[in-house]
Amino acid sequence: DTKRILGAAFDIGTTTLAAWLYDLESGDRLGVSSRYNPQRSFGADVISRIEKVDKDAGNLAAMQKQIARALAEMAEEMLMTSGLKGYDLHFMSISGNTTMMHILSGLNPSAISRSPFVPVSTSEQLLRASILGIEAAGNPICLLLPSISAYAGADITAGIMACGLFKLEKENKLLVDLGTNGEIVLSLPSGMTACSTAAGPAFEAANISCGMSGIAGAIDKVWLENGSLKHSVIGGSTAKGLCGSGLVSAVATLLQAGIIDETGRLTDEPEELSAELSARCSELEGMKIFWLDRPDGEIYLSQRDIRELQNAKAAVAAGVMRLLKQTGTQPEELDEVLLAGGFGYYLNVDDAYTIGLLPSGARNKTKAVGNTSGMGAVACMLNDELRQEAVVAASSVEYFELSSDPVFTELYIEAMMFPEQE
Repeated sequence: DTKRILGAAFDIGTTTLAAWLYDLESGDRLGVSSRYNPQRSFGADVISRIEKVDKDAGNLAAMQKQIARALAEMAEEMLMTSGLKGYDLHFMSISGNTTMMHILSGLNPSAISRSPFVPVSTSEQLLRASILGIEAAGNPICLLLPSISAYAGADITAGIMACGLFKLEKENKLLVDLGTNGEIVLSLPSGMTACSTAAGPAFEAANISCGMSGIAGAIDKVWLENGSLKHSVIGGSTAKGLCGSGLVSAVATLLQAGIIDETGRLTDEPEELSAELSARCSELEGMKIFWLDRPDGEIYLSQRDIRELQNAKAAVAAGVMRLLKQTGTQPEELDEVLLAGGFGYYLNVDDAYTIGLLPSGARNKTKAVGNTSGMGAVACMLNDELRQEAVVAASSVEYFELSSDPVFTELYIEAMMFPEQE
C-alpha cells in the first residue's frame, strides 16, 4: 500500500538525537532511532557551540548542515528498518532547546549567551524540509515547535504538552527536565513559571572518566547486596562505561555505604570498609578513584567525577528551590514531580533523593517520565489541536532568570553538600 501517510518526530538534544517514525493515520509507531548529536565536535554544551559561531559565522552553516544531514539519515534509517524504504515522509515534528532550534533554522544563536538573553525567534515554524537543508523523501512539511525563552526551549513546550501541565485546575505539578541544562517548570492553577539552570553535561555522563550515553553496555544501576557491590548493565552485556543514571546510582550507593561523605570526598580510610569494598579504593594519577566493576573490569568513579555530579545536582536542586520560593510553594504542596529527559527514564527516584537532587518533601510523589520532549513532538504531530495549544502554552509561561539572582546563588552553594545519610 503506497498510500501510507508517514511522519517522523525528532528531539534534538545537545548531546543525543532521538527520532520516532509514525503512521499518521493509525497513530502506530513504526520505528525509532537515536545517535549522538554530531555537533559535539563543536563543543559539549550550547555555550561552547555559540562561541564557535561568534568566532566564525561559517561554523553556524557547518552545524546546520550536520544536524540536517543527521535528521535525514535517521529518517532514512527508520524507513529502511521498518521495511518502508522508498516511501515518502509527509510530516516532521521537531523539538529541542532554543539554541538547537536556532542552529537548525540557520538563525544566529549568539544573543542567547549574552544578557539580556533574547533569542532571534521563539515562534512555531512550518516549512518544507528542503528549506532547512534536510534531504528527506517527499520533502515533508517540518513543524518546529515554539520555544519559551533563551533557556526554556521547544523541548520544554513539548514536555508541558506531553505531561498535561497546561491549564491545571487544581493540582501543583513540577516538571524537571534533566539534560545538559536543567529546565524546571512549576505549573500551578494560577499559571506556569519556568527557569533553567546550567547543570552541565554530567547527567549525560559527558566529562565523566568512564562516562557514556545510556545505551547498551552502560552501567545504569549500582547497589549493595549483603555488603557486596553489584551493578546492572543496559542490554545485559559486559560493562563498557557508566551512563548518567549509573553515575547517580553509584554516588548514592557510595554515600549510603560511607565511602563518600556529605562534602563529596572519597574516603581517606578504606581500611575501615569491608575487604571487598576496601580493595576497590585506589588511586590513579594522584587522584582517588573507586573501581565499580572489579575484579575483571576497568570502570571507575573518580573524585573529579563526584565533583562534576555535585555541581550538576546543586544547580538543579537550587533551581527547584528558587522556583518554589518565588511562587510561595512548599515542596509538600506539590501533587506530582515529573523527572524528564533521556536519563530520567533510567534514573532511580530514590537515588535522586539520596544525592539531594530534589527536596525531600516531595519524595513519594515523584516519577520518571522519560523523554517528554520527544513525546510532546510526537503528540503535536498526531494531534493538530494540541499543536495549536502548544503555541498558547509557550507564550503563557512566565520565565524566571536565575543567572543574576543572589538567592539562587546562595541556594546553589547550600545544595553542593550531599544530604546526611541516616
